Amino acid sequence: MTPTQYLNSILSKYTTLPTLLLQLSPTYHAVVPRLRTWGYPVIREIKISGSNAKGTAIAGDVDLDLFISLDPSVLSTHTLTSIYDSLVKGVQNAGYVARRQSVSVRINHVGMEVDIVPGVKFAGNTNDHWLHVTKSGRDRTKTNIDTHINRVVNSGRVGEIRLVKIWRKLNNLDFPSIYLEETVINCLSGYRIGNLETNFLRVMDFLSGSFANTTVIDPANSSNVISDDLTVVEKNVIGYTASISKAQPTWGTIVW
Repeated sequence: MTPTQYLNSILSKYTTLPTLLLQLSPTYHAVVPRLRTWGYPVIREIKISGSNAKGTAIAGDVDLDLFISLDPSVLSTHTLTSIYDSLVKGVQNAGYVARRQSVSVRINHVGMEVDIVPGVKFAGNTNDHWLHVTKSGRDRTKTNIDTHINRVVNSGRVGEIRLVKIWRKLNNLDFPSIYLEETVINCLSGYRIGNLETNFLRVMDFLSGSFANTTVIDPANSSNVISDDLTVVEKNVIGYTASISKAQPTWGTIVW
């Protein structure tokens, strides 16, 4: 088996349900109505987002990403922090254990991990949203979920992103998905699409080298510095792990 064949077999091993099937899943039909009840009457829509919508999801990680869009009017009576806290309480009242994350709330429904991101839409003809942030010493960030999805889908780097996510999971690294995706896309800019083996090693080289000192900007908001979401120590852990991985003698000891 060639390295490329092996890496493709790993990608197949971690294949997840496509978005259409997720919408038909028992988890989707159990969780979404409860979220609609929580968000009434200011909820605009709930849609599958994140790694599911981008095609970069991996089995054994988050099984379902949901984005809740709330009407701008909600900010006349609530703050982003209180909305986030209310969502935590809402899923807890529905019988779930809630895990607070950077911008999402994670629950587990009958063995399926679900990440829920609440956002408040900007007024007017835009799909920009305010999100509550629990890290980086700030309480909010402006972003556009559709911009993130389209950038990844059209990047030609879905395979490499999924491999790096598998690597992240196997090494139990704190590496936020948007930060990871932008890092891979930027690192591989100008290189041939589809060259999984060489491109993955290029990413490992970058992570073990200049990654910690590289600024990464949110493509949907130039004032949002995504790379600030990790501390220097956390970045160095990623870099050190990458240096160990690229020194391994076989692919089977890098990703499996």
